[in-house]
Amino acid sequence: MKYNAFGKSMVFIMILIGLVLGVILFYTVVHEGGHALAVLLFGGEVTRFEVNFLFNSPHISYVGIADPMQKAVISLAGPLFPLLFLGGFIILLPKAKNIVTHGILFLLVVCMHATILVSVIIAITHGLGSALPSEDISKFIVYSGANSFVVAGAFLLLLAIFIGFLVRVGKVKETFQEISKLRNLKEMPVLPMGPKILSGSVLVSVLLLVTQGIFYQEPTTPSFTYHTKITIAFEELESDSPRFYTFRVEEPTTYDFIYSLETNSEVILSLRSLQGESFAFNNRDSIVIYKGGKNLKQAHFTGFTLFEGDYALEITTDGPGFLTMHIDTRTPQERELEYLDVLAEVNSGTFSAESYQEEGYELVYQGYVLSGADQLLFAIPSASHQRQVSTFVMGDYQELSLEYVADGVSRTILDGFNAAIGYGLPAHKTQGEFWVKVEEGTVQLIVYVK
Repeated sequence: MKYNAFGKSMVFIMILIGLVLGVILFYTVVHEGGHALAVLLFGGEVTRFEVNFLFNSPHISYVGIADPMQKAVISLAGPLFPLLFLGGFIILLPKAKNIVTHGILFLLVVCMHATILVSVIIAITHGLGSALPSEDISKFIVYSGANSFVVAGAFLLLLAIFIGFLVRVGKVKETFQEISKLRNLKEMPVLPMGPKILSGSVLVSVLLLVTQGIFYQEPTTPSFTYHTKITIAFEELESDSPRFYTFRVEEPTTYDFIYSLETNSEVILSLRSLQGESFAFNNRDSIVIYKGGKNLKQAHFTGFTLFEGDYALEITTDGPGFLTMHIDTRTPQERELEYLDVLAEVNSGTFSAESYQEEGYELVYQGYVLSGADQLLFAIPSASHQRQVSTFVMGDYQELSLEYVADGVSRTILDGFNAAIGYGLPAHKTQGEFWVKVEEGTVQLIVYVK
């Protein structure tokens, strides 16, 4: 049975799609394998190895590596490790026994040339001030302190070397003519090999980007609305000021801050009142949004109503890293304004157990807590459903944190704040324990659970 022209075209397209997806999978495994191998060589531990590009963005996660230069090498290992195979593929190219093997090797070779070209573009983009925090080359530049344009030049030189090797050793002209038989492309004019390979690299780059755009479902892609997005590399911060964004509030406005963080050092992310006015949430002129040294894919600091005044976001850190901050605003709801009245009572010391009246909440603890660490306040039974907790602190103290421990997992309810309202507690099989730490002070703690 003979295929018509349309049928032949569809078969060719399906074969091409299958080959492209296969090449992407091979490259993905080797690329992420390069990262993982470097982690293991430096004594780290790989905690996640994701290569299923049909559902998630390929990536690895690791722990145990703190040195910036080691992180730089790990970032660079992904783009470079596949190139160790490239020389072998070029040598095998003219030795292939059939047209299918020729096609697979040719596509692999062109694909890897395309990735070198992509690395050149990313390095130049970084050098022009448009940092791409999630890209390996950008991470390498930040961690190593290398000049972006020198890195771009090195990859460009590498591309030229491989193209020269491909033309001289890989007999790519003969291979292309052999593959063209699949579509009777012998009549096409023969271009010089250098431009042909570059054109093929650009074409495969586009195919890779289109395929990723169709299939990748990036876990960190925001599923929220925002009007302002800030992306900053820590080395761009001014040395004499941690401030990276200032804004003015003209009327009571509720702010949502949703952010991702990549770092290998201790970071303190803060919101500050430039007039020195105290926030209702902690009775101080600044609020710590985040403190720690963990990488965060998506963290939330939402539902904070700010009054008229000037404010700033600040970062304090002693190492390299990236922060991406999404900011959204809305008109405060009536209940949020009522919460502010409750917080005003907490800050003035006039709050009592009867001050907070919300349907479904039961008072489960009320008492004074002295200075000390790891103090067990009380426990609640296991639950097959989610609970909510609201808690309030009154008194002077240097630092305070309230932790909830269940099923071996600890969750922070309060850390430097005087109140938490409607904090969600997940279902748990063991009893839930409330632990408190107070430094330099005595406080009264009131806890409600729903």
